[in-house]
Amino acid sequence: MLKKQKVSLVVLTLLLLLNIVGILNSTQYLLKILFSYFVLIIAITFLPFLRQKINYSYKLQEILFGLPMILPIFLFKLKTISFAIGKLKHFEIFLIYLLFLAVVLLLLHHKDYRMKSSSPFIKLSISKKEVFLTILGMVYSIFTEEMYFRFFILSELEDYSYYLKIVFLVFSSFLFVGAHYLNKWAASMFTYKNYISQFILSMLSGNIFLVTNSLFYSLILHIAYNFPEIWLILKRLKYQQLHYENDGAFFDDY
Repeated sequence: MLKKQKVSLVVLTLLLLLNIVGILNSTQYLLKILFSYFVLIIAITFLPFLRQKINYSYKLQEILFGLPMILPIFLFKLKTISFAIGKLKHFEIFLIYLLFLAVVLLLLHHKDYRMKSSSPFIKLSISKKEVFLTILGMVYSIFTEEMYFRFFILSELEDYSYYLKIVFLVFSSFLFVGAHYLNKWAASMFTYKNYISQFILSMLSGNIFLVTNSLFYSLILHIAYNFPEIWLILKRLKYQQLHYENDGAFFDDY
């Protein structure tokens, strides 16, 4: 277990214990968030070790990582999830946020995108089946993250004041970045620029969820954020098709 994971679990355990004995008087709403986030960090921390011991497939690992972000919604019986497009002004707000996000990504990550697009990684062989399953896994991860960090954490704020909504929006964004930071492979996957862009994504996605009360635009924003990674996968497939003959069947296991 990494030191940062130990610290986070100790802090979360302490907060939960202080609430149980009554020293802290958190609202039931905040207590649900703390408990569910504790379970999520437990999963992030120990699932990689479990996979090393049992050696199950990476696809199953992706599914297991998503469960702690989906189960709280059913456990605490929240209101019905909406994917409505909403009013025209909601679409206009979405376009502004999407443009702002694109500018942020270009400013922070354009060198990384350029480096990845010209790296030897692009030349590694990949089949259509692998492309399909990889993108499906990414979409699943995006969906579970939006279900938890937007719908679960923010959906009960409808009757809260404007300032409390802002507080919980910032709070949820720190939790979103924290979950990525506590990933076992975070040191090799993310830099401080990634954490900045993740925080901005969470603020934009969370705010448009509060405005529209729908996950539709939040999901699209998150997919747009991850689109460069999807594009790199598709570029690998294109290179494969241009330089290698007899690409395997789509489902090549039979």
